[in-house]
Order: sequence, then structure tokens, then C-alpha cells
Amino acid sequence: MSLKRLFYISILAIFSSCTEQEPEFIETEAVHPIEESNSRFIKEFNQLLSNEIIGVKNDLNITEAKALGKEVNLYSEFQTLFNPDNFDCGCTGKLKRQINKIKPKNKKKGFIPRVVLNNLYYNDTAEMLNYSAGINVLAHSIQFQKENGEKSNLIFVNNAVTKPEFEPMTYIEEDYGTYPNFLYTMDCSGYISTAVKASASFNQSSMKASAEAAARSDKSLFVLGGVMYSPLWEAYSGEVLFKKNDKQTLSTRIANLNAILEKVSDKNDSTEIYLHKNFQVIFSSNQGKSSFNGGGKLEAKSQASLGASISGGVDAGGEIKSKSSFITYSTYVTNYDINQTPPTLTIEDISSRRDSLQNQLDQMN
Repeated sequence: MSLKRLFYISILAIFSSCTEQEPEFIETEAVHPIEESNSRFIKEFNQLLSNEIIGVKNDLNITEAKALGKEVNLYSEFQTLFNPDNFDCGCTGKLKRQINKIKPKNKKKGFIPRVVLNNLYYNDTAEMLNYSAGINVLAHSIQFQKENGEKSNLIFVNNAVTKPEFEPMTYIEEDYGTYPNFLYTMDCSGYISTAVKASASFNQSSMKASAEAAARSDKSLFVLGGVMYSPLWEAYSGEVLFKKNDKQTLSTRIANLNAILEKVSDKNDSTEIYLHKNFQVIFSSNQGKSSFNGGGKLEAKSQASLGASISGGVDAGGEIKSKSSFITYSTYVTNYDINQTPPTLTIEDISSRRDSLQNQLDQMN
């Protein structure tokens, strides 16, 4: 007997004891209140997006800064992601209505798996980015102090060597002890099964067609959260990804530092440059194709690639051991400089670091 057939039979068995009456709400355990710790980030980022971002229009064909991102409610975004009308697994209209009635006692109705809320619900407010532009711009942007003492607009360092083939997953911290991370995936069979476990109030009559459709579907969704390092800060610090002292790493660091220096217009040795060390990010999509379920911490060298595939993505304690393809996905940023305070850098600091790296490189030739 196939696994999908077994899933179908088990789902019907679960529902055989469920009530036929539709409740007004299907309440689950309350969600712990979220302390808003990112108000400074949200205020600053919205201000930056209200101004022109230098280098974006010509390079990425973005006509206005605000097209890069907008402020959203993260809880509502999760509701949208898991809404059965958006993640369409062929559920009947009656079952969709029942799923949409699931709610924590202290939140609006709308099904969100508890494990997602426990691991990825960082803040109520987030900045939702346009992936093709926003996350790349954010990762490769700087500000500097102008002669009048004010900070410049956000500057997109589009000449950085890490920009053309920028892959966010490359810069996600995989060591859970350094920064928490979490990857959660779900196919249609898992979606219905998880909704069933969240409540015993569904009725059996709405399940048969939905279980059959889920067993045939190859759709999947994912949510991934963690801390992403800045390739510009890494170029200066030589931390994490740029620890090696081989020719390729040194050349990359030198090129990125040169790219920063080329973008600063008010050049003198004391000009201050502002770089962020890292960003707290969440990626999600319900447009994947696969058949697997589970969640867990990212494993080292998981080789997951957004826009291509998620595969072998969690450690031995997780359940994901398959692969899924996600061509499109959403990107959210909830904060920056997690547990870090970037030092004040100047043109002289960056120039001196570049020259030191160049000397190391010259000695290898």
C-alpha cells in the first residue's frame, strides 16, 4: 500500500470521531505577547525608502525607492501564507472555511502552525522586500557622513563583486549557537494533517475529497528564518565567510572595499562610513513543488539555495531529507545588527584595511 494511500486512510480515521457542527472559532493555545524590539529599525528603514537610493534606478531599473519594500504585519503575512485559498491543495470550500477558523485565543482567526509561531514570529512588524532588488540592495548598501554632518541617503554599492550573483542563503548563519535559525516545510498532505491536529472540530464529510486531492498534489511551502551577514561588513572584518587568507578570499575582500570607497563622494580620511553587520530575515513561499514535511535547525553546509531549491536543509534533529523547488518567494527583514554594535569606520580605516590585504596578496604572487 502506498504512503499516500496510508495518509488518506489515516486522515479519514482521525475525522471519524469529529463533530459535524461548524464552530464559530476553533481556538488553540494563546500566542505569547511579542515585545516590539525593532521599532528603531522600522522607522529608519521607512525613512531610507522615502528617499532616493543612489545607484538603484539605473542598475535595477527601479523607478522609485519605495518599490524596494514596505512595512507589513508579520502575523498577517503568515496567515496569508498558510491560508487554504492561497496554498490551494484542492480542499473543499467547507474545509477551507474550517481551517480559516483556527485561531490562537488572543489572535485573529487564520491557521498558522504553532511551530512557526514559536520559532519565527520575531516581531509584529517587518519590512517586506522585493527579492530581485530589495535583499540585494540591503546587503550591499552603505551610508556616509556628509560634510554638513548629516547621513547620506542609502547608497547601493552595485559595483561590489558579491552583488551580481548574490545568494542570500550563502550569508545565513547556520550555527544555531551563534544565531537561532529555523526551516519549516510542508506539502499538501502535511498541511491538512497539521490542521487536523490543531483542532478536532472538523467534520468527516468535508474530508474525503480534500484528502484525495492532497494525496495527488505536489505543492509545497516553506518558511525559513535566521540572521544574514552583510558581504560588505564581512569584507572589512574578515569574519565568518571571509576568514580564509587564500588569494580568492583576499581578492574578493579588496574588491568590495574598493567598491565602497568608489561610492563615497565626500572623500577625506575622517569621513565616517556606516555599515550594518547583519540582518534578521525571513523567507517564505507557498509556490513550491515537492512532497515532504518537517522543520528544524539548518545544518552546516546545507547548500540550500533560494530561487532554486531547498534540500537536505536541516540537522539530524529535524525531519527534512528531501528536496523542493521554489522559484518565487517573499523576503522579510525584522531587524539589523543582532547582538552587535558596528564600530564607527572612516575612509582611513577602510583604506588601511584594503592596503593591508593588498600587501598580503602581493606576497603570495
